[in-house]
Amino acid sequence: MGSGYATFSGTSMASPHVAGVAVLTLSAGLTDLNGSGYANDEVRAVLQTSAQDLGAAGRDPLFGFGLVDASAAVFLSANPGGSNPPPPPRFDPPSNLTGTVLGSLATLTWQDNANVEDGFQIQYGVRVKNTTRWQNPILLPANTTTWAATLPDATYRFRVRAVRENLTTVWSSEISLQVGTSGCKGGGKN
Repeated sequence: MGSGYATFSGTSMASPHVAGVAVLTLSAGLTDLNGSGYANDEVRAVLQTSAQDLGAAGRDPLFGFGLVDASAAVFLSANPGGSNPPPPPRFDPPSNLTGTVLGSLATLTWQDNANVEDGFQIQYGVRVKNTTRWQNPILLPANTTTWAATLPDATYRFRVRAVRENLTTVWSSEISLQVGTSGCKGGGKN
C-alpha cells in the first residue's frame, strides 16, 4: 500500500474492531453473569444486542447482527439490565430557518438539530451588487430556536449555525426578509 489509502471490508477488517469493542465491554465491568467461568457468552450477547441492525431485520447472511456500536456496548456492559443508552451526540446544522417581519421587528425561528451545542450564531447582511455584506455573528445560548431584533429599513439575508467550543456547523440555508414600513413582508426558505 505504500503511503496511500485503500478501502478494506469484510471479516478481516471487522474482526479487530469487534475484538477491540469486546475488550472495552470487559473493561466497562462486564463479568461472568451466568457462573459458567467464562464471560465470552456475555460479551457476545452484549455485542449482538447493541449492534446497529443493517440489511434485513435481525441476523442476516450479508450483515450478520449488524454494525458494532462501541458506545452502546460499553453502556450496556456498565449498566446490565439498565435503561437504553443515551442518544449519540449530534452536532448537525440548524434547519427550517423561517422569518417574519412586523414593521421594523424581524423574528427568526429554526429547528435545533444538535444536542451538544454550546449555542447558535445568527448572521445577517444586506446584498450589494450580488454580494452579501455580513455583519459579525450574534451568539445565542444553547437550545435557542428563535431570535428577534429591530432593524433599519432594508432587505436582509439571514442564516444560523450551531457552535460548540471552537467548532461550528455549516450555515443553514439563507432566507431573505424585507424590513421596514415600506415592505412589511415575511420571508421563508430561499
